[in-house]
Amino acid sequence: MGSVELLGIVEQSDNPRHGVQNTISLQYSTALRQTARLFPEAISIFHSPETAERKEWKKKCESKGDICYNRHLPIGKCYLLTKTFNAAAEDIFQHHWNEIEDTPSWNPQVHAVEKVVSLSPTADIIHYSTSDVVVVKGRDFVVCRMWRRIEDEWFVVAASFENDIPVWPKKKRGQANIVAGCFRQKKGDPETAIVDYLVSVDFPGTSIPKAVLSKNIAEMLVADARYAEKHLAERKAKK
Repeated sequence: MGSVELLGIVEQSDNPRHGVQNTISLQYSTALRQTARLFPEAISIFHSPETAERKEWKKKCESKGDICYNRHLPIGKCYLLTKTFNAAAEDIFQHHWNEIEDTPSWNPQVHAVEKVVSLSPTADIIHYSTSDVVVVKGRDFVVCRMWRRIEDEWFVVAASFENDIPVWPKKKRGQANIVAGCFRQKKGDPETAIVDYLVSVDFPGTSIPKAVLSKNIAEMLVADARYAEKHLAERKAKK
């Protein structure tokens, strides 16, 4: 019922091999188009000299050397963080893409993750919810993820779309304008990876003051990166 081409790869929303019924393939077609539309924008933000220099980006949260910045962009209020990990970039990317459903076992800020359907090796539909963190009540998100490799960088971009998937109990549906990552190897160091995080989310119906909500989102992003660092170190030690 629908397909989209992104960087030389065609994604299908109605591939019968993946159990997608005609009644919902239209939703997934919309999802693919939405994420594909945002993909070049995410790459542009990651590669922008303004981003590299943090020009126009405001420091929102800093903890033990990890800094989260934010900035208003056309896609929404965006949060940006760069984190270095002691692992190969491709290994981190593969772990993130293939084992995302295990995230709640090592990141207490994530309540649940379900891969609704794998549309292709490079696109899927994810349903996840966050835990209650300080004043921010946990939210529920349904997103379409896509990934592409460009030279020596792996990009993952996800975004919300209109769907009829039920909200998890005791959660409210949130809006992920964009959740993206850029995974790359540190030059000359095969055991050190650099990951850039880009996040823009909205919480419809919240009564939390904007300044308080913004601060908490930044703190949650820093904490997410910290939990990932600890998990990857433990995973590497076991190997």
